[in-house]
Amino acid sequence: MGQDAAAPRAVPSSAFETQPLLRSEEVLPREWLEASHHRVQPEVEWNGPNLVFGIESDFGFFRVEGVDLTKERIREVGAIAKLQEVRKTDVFLDALKRSGASKLKTVGGVIQHPGAALRDIPKGAGRFFSRLGESVAGSRSDTENAAWEDLTGASKAKRRIAAELGVDPYTSNEVLQKELDEVSWAAAGGGLTLNLAGIALDGGVGAVVSGVNITDSLQAALVEKSPADLRMENRDRLASVAVTSALIEAFLDHPHFSPTQETLVADDIAALGRVPGNDRFFQLANTSWNEVDARFFVAVARLLRGYHVEVAPIQEIREFEGLATALDRDGALMAPIPLDLAYWTERAVERVETFRRSAASAEGVARAALWVTGDVSPRFRQELELRSIGIQARALEHLDALAAAR
Repeated sequence: MGQDAAAPRAVPSSAFETQPLLRSEEVLPREWLEASHHRVQPEVEWNGPNLVFGIESDFGFFRVEGVDLTKERIREVGAIAKLQEVRKTDVFLDALKRSGASKLKTVGGVIQHPGAALRDIPKGAGRFFSRLGESVAGSRSDTENAAWEDLTGASKAKRRIAAELGVDPYTSNEVLQKELDEVSWAAAGGGLTLNLAGIALDGGVGAVVSGVNITDSLQAALVEKSPADLRMENRDRLASVAVTSALIEAFLDHPHFSPTQETLVADDIAALGRVPGNDRFFQLANTSWNEVDARFFVAVARLLRGYHVEVAPIQEIREFEGLATALDRDGALMAPIPLDLAYWTERAVERVETFRRSAASAEGVARAALWVTGDVSPRFRQELELRSIGIQARALEHLDALAAAR
């Protein structure tokens, strides 16, 4: 590319695609839709490039944005049911008495979402399909346990129990946090012994963080180490690849990145080495407004690492209007965009055209492609081809396949 390209080849002049009418059975595996303790509502909202699901459960209603988080919430429903079963047993009640039940406090909590005035701020993949708002300052994650609890051993017990259930101990699911807190208190202070490995959870699906393959050593670290220990290791890991101190501290103190997410991101970005532009990733990640944004950047980091290892070494990270893109050694510009489903809407046209012009005039760029975690409509794919923009759908699955073939 190098110089501003001429207008794209002939582009269909038909109307834009409109917001689709989708049903959950069209986009989710059958086993996710309904099980002992939950039912996914049949109607699906389309919020820009993400899908929004309603989950009716025995423990309340969950409105969830994103297929991956829906997968996690379904598994969490099963975990809540199992923990409530445990709390009904005589063994638990005896352990709770020994632990000092009157001292039990609910900790962990739920992420404090921005107020109504911030609800229209573009989230996640919306950073590509609309304008980015201002950054926010933050403090330590709201899903971390209080310091006093670490001293009792309940925090470590909670992390172990969560790992056996296949859920994240720092989840923003307030109901699950409460159940984990109560059972972990009895386990730490009252000697309650649990064997939860291999239990059947609702839907039989999910992982601690959906869409992310966690190595055994990383999983062990998330269980064995406190948030403070993880923070120190993540700080050192990022400093080793020349991320500036101010950006590291802002990231590690950000309220919407949990210790699990911070550790995953630090591990992935460190795997890139001292790539010019590492700071740009954190400049963008630190603007996250909410949990959807944080999960977006976790997935971006995973895509960057996977591309670097399995496709071509990344030479530089560049910013494109709120999006971290990667330039590889062959001059290919890869734009990682975690999303569920993209259609050729008016907003998409504007953003794709801007991306095309920007890539065409950028120094050192020979070609450009979007790497998305979900899928795009046939029309969207056709329009990209007409503009000489590549597309890799289901990119994480593609990278996993490349890794397995090595």
